[in-house]
Amino acid sequence: MDALLITSDTEVLRERSDAQERVKAYGALGKHIVVFVLHTQKAAPPPWRASQTVWIMPIYGPILPIAAYNAMHAARRELYFQKKFQVEIIDAGDAYFSAFAAWLIAHTFKRPLHITALEFDRVAEARRASRFSALLWPVSHFLLTRADSVSTDAEAVRDALIRVDPSWKDRVTMLARSVDIQVEYTGSAAAPGAPSAQSGEADLRARYPQYKIILLTVAPFTPEYNLQLAIRVLAGVLQTYKFAGLVMVGEGSEERALRALARKMGIEGHVAFEKWTPELASYYKTAHIFLVTAPEKEYRNTIADAANASCTIISTHVGLAAEFLKSEESGYFCDVNDIECFVRTADMLIKNPAVRERVRLNGMLAFQGYMAQNEPAGQEGDARQKTWEIAQQHFAAVQTATKKPPKVGPAITEKPTK
Repeated sequence: MDALLITSDTEVLRERSDAQERVKAYGALGKHIVVFVLHTQKAAPPPWRASQTVWIMPIYGPILPIAAYNAMHAARRELYFQKKFQVEIIDAGDAYFSAFAAWLIAHTFKRPLHITALEFDRVAEARRASRFSALLWPVSHFLLTRADSVSTDAEAVRDALIRVDPSWKDRVTMLARSVDIQVEYTGSAAAPGAPSAQSGEADLRARYPQYKIILLTVAPFTPEYNLQLAIRVLAGVLQTYKFAGLVMVGEGSEERALRALARKMGIEGHVAFEKWTPELASYYKTAHIFLVTAPEKEYRNTIADAANASCTIISTHVGLAAEFLKSEESGYFCDVNDIECFVRTADMLIKNPAVRERVRLNGMLAFQGYMAQNEPAGQEGDARQKTWEIAQQHFAAVQTATKKPPKVGPAITEKPTK
C-alpha cells in the first residue's frame, strides 16, 4: 500500500545512517513510501528519492510544532492530485510532534492513522524539565486516542488506552524493547582499554587516574533512578578499597541533593559528575563496573550498551537485564533495598579481577546471543505491515458506523381527486 511516514528523527537525513537504512527498508511494504522528516535546521537537503519506492522530504519549521503544521501544507501540495489524496495510511514515528502532524493530515484527508510510541520514560523526564514540556503527556494522550492503531514498548501506554476504550486491546501492538546499540563489537576478546587518542572519545581511566576502580552510572538525576543508592554503595566499597571512584553521567533536578549526600558521607572526592552526552560508548568501555540502581525501570538501553561494551554489570531486576544476563555468570542482580548485596558484589569483583574479566566477557556474549535470537530479518517490517492492516480495518469500521443514512423526506399522501 502507499504510505506517508512522519518522523522527527533527523538522522534519517544523514546519508547511510542506520535510521535512513531502516526507512529505505520500508520500501518493500508498499508501492510508494513518502517520508516527511520534521526538523528545525535551516540547512537541510532538498527532497530526494532514496530508493525505487521511497521518497524523503525534509519539512522545516523554526520550532517542531510549526514544522508539524507545515507538514500538512506539504501533504496537500505534494500528495493531493487528480482530485485524490494519494496515500492509504499515515504513520507517525513518535507520539509527539510527528503524531500531531500525522493526525492533522489524517483528519483532513480522512485516512487511517497509526502511531508508534516508544521510550515513554522520556515523557516523565520532560514533564519535570519545563512548563512547556509538561504539556507533552496530555497532548500525546489525546493524539494516541485518536489513532486507529498504536505500537508501543510501554505497558503503561497500552493500559491507559484500554482504560479509555476496551477495544484498544486488539489495536495496540506490543513491541520488544528496541535496542539501539552504541558500541559496535569488533570481535576482539581483549580487555577494554583506552580509546585511541585520534578518536576523541572519553577515557575515564585517563581522566580520573586517582580512581583505580571506576563504578559508572548513566541515568537522569531524578528520583525514579534511585542514584542515591549508587553513592551509598560507593561509601561501602571505600571502607575496604580507598582507591575506588564513582562517575555519574546525567543531568536533572536531584543533582544538588546527590552532591550534598556525597559531601555528607565524606566521599565527595570520590564522586565525579559528568554532563549528559550521547557518545557513551567509551564510558562503558573504560569503566570497570556499571551500576543500575533503579527500582522499576532501566534508563533507555543502558544495560544493553554496557554489556555490548563488555563492562561488568551489577543491576536491579529491571529492563533488559533479566532477558539475557544470568546471575553470577554474565552479570549480577541485587534487590533495590539490599545495599549490602551491591557492596559485597562490588568488593568481590574488585578483589578478583579474573572473575570480573570472565563475567564481563560472558555478558557481552550473552547479549550478542540475545540479539541474534530476537531480531530476525524482516521482523520490524512484518510488524509494521500488521499494524497498518489493523489501522485500516478499524478506520473502515468507524467510517461504516458513522455513515449517515440518506435523508428521507416526509411521506406524501395523495389527495383524492375531485
